[in-house]
Amino acid sequence: MSWARCTAALSLVCVLSACATQSGGAPAAAPPAPCQAVYTVLHTAPSDIAAAAQEGRCVPENLRFSGELSGAVHDAYLNPETGVAGATPGVVCKPPGRGEPYPMALLDIDLRGKAYRLEVAPPGKFDRAKTSFTSGLDSAVELASVTGPRFDWKGVSGELTEDARGTQGSLDLSLIRDVQGAAPVHMRGTWTCAKPAPPASIPSDPCQQILAAQGLPPATIGLEPANPGLQPPTPCLDEDLTFTGAVSGHATHAIKDLREVGGSNTGEDQFPRGVPYEPLVPQCGTDDLTKPTAYGSQFDVALGGEGYRVLLSDWYDTFAEQAIKLPDFTAINGADPLMSGADVVPTVILHTGTDIWSSTSGSWHVNPDLHSGTVDVELNGGVSGDQIVHMSGNWRCDGA
Repeated sequence: MSWARCTAALSLVCVLSACATQSGGAPAAAPPAPCQAVYTVLHTAPSDIAAAAQEGRCVPENLRFSGELSGAVHDAYLNPETGVAGATPGVVCKPPGRGEPYPMALLDIDLRGKAYRLEVAPPGKFDRAKTSFTSGLDSAVELASVTGPRFDWKGVSGELTEDARGTQGSLDLSLIRDVQGAAPVHMRGTWTCAKPAPPASIPSDPCQQILAAQGLPPATIGLEPANPGLQPPTPCLDEDLTFTGAVSGHATHAIKDLREVGGSNTGEDQFPRGVPYEPLVPQCGTDDLTKPTAYGSQFDVALGGEGYRVLLSDWYDTFAEQAIKLPDFTAINGADPLMSGADVVPTVILHTGTDIWSSTSGSWHVNPDLHSGTVDVELNGGVSGDQIVHMSGNWRCDGA
């Protein structure tokens, strides 16, 4: 073999050897497991790491820091204290209901090998809409060192946003330590205190959708939640109600209030959004067919995936010994001379979570069957207290 051919053969062997080393050699190092860096700097016990995985406490983040602190954060460990006051133990950063406080997020993060806690506590109450905050940032966003010397930074300028779900948003703001000559920290990106939720399974049955919006399991339809089996199935009611304004949508179906009038069960634990219960009037009809002193109609609808309760009612004080003026009612109950402030008592209520809208103008009508009618009213209330909702159409509180 000539020297040239030998050299060429050796070169080929070297090339093939190099390729084999690249393709079949030691595998590249795997990326670290989510939150592994922060678990390491926090010295988190294996049992706590397992619990965090089970409870969904490792959440994705996309934050960049510059200034006195610099680096990037791609995940965070939700501190067990995260949530809303009075929230169910073990529930992490539950999306709030309309009118409820935003959940406070306590995010433990790793920044260049040191542990910090980022606290995001938007002010005000949730209104199912993207909201921007540019004031009160010193109490809305705080950053503190967890390991090493204790340092605290508070938001001073910029913008914090919450999305329409109430558990995530964006940050573009400056924070500073209360120390003479301290340089600011700029933080920018997106934050969350909840893992991405899988697409919700929407029931095909319209009244099961109402139960889902109220947070009730499908099996409870038609049953009084505290005493399953004691009541007959509740019909799926046909409605034709249109809502515009702060609450918008068209309700084509409803279910009756699932709680017993006059019973000891208020049902607040069965209706986690804190929907009020009005036991003073009948659920659907009058208290006395001959000389009625009260009329009531209560039913639940779903609008935009959120559960609402509708209450139409009017009554006289029992000492008045007078009949109510069926079948037509105004938006304000001013007929009872013995009731203090009767001229400002609304006869139509719409409520969800802790938000309530009360009728201020318009009227409603009850059909001869006492279980259906029409309504055309304007309501006022909501998170700000001055949000307007218009409700009109045909309603029904019983299938009979």
